[in-house]
Amino acid sequence: VGIDPSANVLENPLLDEREQTGIEGYRAREPFDLVTLRMVVEHVPDPQACVAAIAQNARPGGVVVVYTPHKYSLLSIASALVPQRAHHALKSRLWGTEERDTFPAFYRMNTPGMLRRLFEAGGFRTLAMWLLDDATVFHSRPRLGPAELAFWSLTRRLRLPYPERNILAVFERA
Repeated sequence: VGIDPSANVLENPLLDEREQTGIEGYRAREPFDLVTLRMVVEHVPDPQACVAAIAQNARPGGVVVVYTPHKYSLLSIASALVPQRAHHALKSRLWGTEERDTFPAFYRMNTPGMLRRLFEAGGFRTLAMWLLDDATVFHSRPRLGPAELAFWSLTRRLRLPYPERNILAVFERA
């Protein structure tokens, strides 16, 4: 089942069921055992409503997996500083994306602490939380991709945090 306010969800061939709505407006026929939010929560304007809707649609013992950019990663900071109207032009130059794949970003639940507080207040327990380096920003650029990997390797050797990180979090509904 794919749930998204964008009409893009209607064209996704990998889904058995498609719902063009925000998570807050979705009601499952049966509770889910697994809910995934991959590169989603940075686009959520009302985190409490989102978590409440997930709790309503997940069975007790159901698992929620969140994979999202960290609020304080370089791309997230740049996204927050650049006016929304300029996002597509920049994304298109960097990654060749289409305008229909550019969405407003809010970063209201994009730190480990924010995620933990929101989900635990919403009736979940935290099973795991990891910060993962993301050295894929320039992966599609022939010269920049290898330079990015070399920089990532250097930060690892120097035991410095990589400036582009994602959060992988796993929660269980109580």
